[in-house]
Amino acid sequence: LHTGVSPGAATVATFLFALTAAAVLALGAAWPAALVLGGILVQLASILDGVDGEIARASLRSSPFGGFLDSVLDRAADAAVLAALAIAAGLDATTWALLAAALFGSLMTPYVKAAYEAAYRRPLPRPISGFNAGRDVRLLVASLSAVALQPFWGLVALAILTNAEAVQRFVGAARAR
Repeated sequence: LHTGVSPGAATVATFLFALTAAAVLALGAAWPAALVLGGILVQLASILDGVDGEIARASLRSSPFGGFLDSVLDRAADAAVLAALAIAAGLDATTWALLAAALFGSLMTPYVKAAYEAAYRRPLPRPISGFNAGRDVRLLVASLSAVALQPFWGLVALAILTNAEAVQRFVGAARAR
């Protein structure tokens, strides 16, 4: 707050940091140390992702556009991280299918929430189970799989987790209507 950084600038800086983390992660295809470093950077990007909202709230500068910008850039960063994992895993037919499934689930999870809230003008009900595979969990899975030098299995886990979370949110929304 004392530096005067605006919430929007923090959002863009965090996004650029996440893209850098994804680029390093992708280098893990040729250099295992980059996979480990990329995994660490992805987790740091996840931690930094909350800074813009904190700045906005603490400085009373939150805005609808700021929330929109953060959401859009988060989706782009998520896609970059998933693509980087796929590159590091080796782009064969199975990896492409896993990437497509993980991207689909990664986009559908926040979309179900946004669509419900736009249609019903109230928050999405709590998940039907106690487990929530939100963005922080997804980025943690990506980070851990990279640090463990297992980008393929990270994609497998993310394809399952993201789609299970999207289905869980949809079912919860359908029950609450």
